[in-house]
Amino acid sequence: MKKTNLLIALAITIMASASGVVQVQAAQYNYFVDFSTKEVANYSAYKQTFNDDTSNLTLNINFEFFGEYRLDTCPTNFTINMRYFLFARANAAGSFGNQIGQAELPDFPCTTTYTYYEVSIPVSISSTFLDLIVDDDTQFVEFLAQMQWIQNASTSGRTLSLRNYSFYFDLTYDFGTTYLFNYFLSDQNYQQRDTSGTWTFNITPVSYLNYVYTTAGNDSYYIRNTNTSTIGTTRKKYAIDYNQEFFRGESVGAGFFYDSFGANVDTLLLGSSGSSTLSHRYRYYYLNVSNVAQAIVDAPVFNFDYEDCGSFLALNVGCFINNGLAYITNDAPIISDAITLLNAGIELGAQTFGIIGEFADDNIFGFLILVGFGFIAIKWLLKND
Repeated sequence: MKKTNLLIALAITIMASASGVVQVQAAQYNYFVDFSTKEVANYSAYKQTFNDDTSNLTLNINFEFFGEYRLDTCPTNFTINMRYFLFARANAAGSFGNQIGQAELPDFPCTTTYTYYEVSIPVSISSTFLDLIVDDDTQFVEFLAQMQWIQNASTSGRTLSLRNYSFYFDLTYDFGTTYLFNYFLSDQNYQQRDTSGTWTFNITPVSYLNYVYTTAGNDSYYIRNTNTSTIGTTRKKYAIDYNQEFFRGESVGAGFFYDSFGANVDTLLLGSSGSSTLSHRYRYYYLNVSNVAQAIVDAPVFNFDYEDCGSFLALNVGCFINNGLAYITNDAPIISDAITLLNAGIELGAQTFGIIGEFADDNIFGFLILVGFGFIAIKWLLKND
């Protein structure tokens, strides 16, 4: 009866979905892990999922700046024009001549009270840079994200204060198809801060890999770092998982933060022309995912044990049927061998499909898949090809 009810519910759900009654909403799932426990010396134990020959592989960067600012005085109603630039270079060779992103940002209106400011800039990256970090080798891409404060006559002599602000850098691969994996492999480090203009830094910044993530359809799965002091400027390799659970994704990404939080403030003395800049450099050596073999999950198998049915006159029909099945599955020639093969096939199927979800005997969809897989295994084993 339970399986019958499940079949009816499945049919109703399919019909409702086809008619547009059931709407799928985007969901975000968050898992929390101390990344300092996920450091590895190398990736020799992991087989990467994709390489530079993987079809439809694209790379995207997202830059964000957010925080609070104010000026010391506002004698006139002026604004500070803002710009953003993103540069990249291969293996730190030569200067940052390859400008891959530029944007005019919202202005900084003059205010003497701390005001929140936030910008987000997405940029698509050419496959030339993608190829440098898709494989675990000595190659890397160095990115430089730069904020520019454009100065004019009204800004001359004004002091800009920044507090509780962050540079955020997000790197994402899109696969164009779906992969299954349980490890995120990330090798990166923060390089340095570059400036132009008259800056005074009073905040001790913290840089760290904030999270790794994947998306599947409308849903996003984030593994977030609970340790925000795990990197500094040191290059580190991570193999990040969450209890070795499998993730189904069409992309993989990593978010890197450079935070300047605390009671102190950083200041910039503005001039009357030109621009003052604040830049941060990041290096990505490797970003990939990996699949590690898991133990066979619990799978439904055909198993009948003999029972004591009492007197024949008791007419314990259920018990007699069970004992008949026990004979067929355990003792009858040929047939019992086939049942053994069937169970082996089901267990093999459970190992394969367990990454999607454990199949129990009350899951009609999973049960039918595993039984079908079992019969396929029988055919394969009997043919021995």
